[in-house]
Amino acid sequence: MLKNRPDPETFARYSYLLAYVSSGIILLALVISVIPLPIAAALSNVIWLALITGIAGSFMGFAATSDFKRYPGTPEAVHAARVGMRLNLFATIVITVFALIGVAARILTSNPFVVSK
Repeated sequence: MLKNRPDPETFARYSYLLAYVSSGIILLALVISVIPLPIAAALSNVIWLALITGIAGSFMGFAATSDFKRYPGTPEAVHAARVGMRLNLFATIVITVFALIGVAARILTSNPFVVSK
């Protein structure tokens, strides 16, 4: 193994933890969106953090999984890398799809032909 290469078991552990963080952020954003308060609209923007944690966790899980193919790790670390990569990738896809739906909805509901008098 290379001297400067990060430890794949550490990447697997952090990917697994980031999967919980991403899921928690999405759950928190969904709970906040149900609350009918003006502050809830501002707090619902916390969901964008799940995109960052999801991408970082997916990368760490992918890197650890590919390293485990070359250098076998402990079964717990291999499992953590797979679960972390899958959950973080799922969170990233969910946030991206919601963002695209939101952009499409704003485009379809906007009126570009506003004539002022």
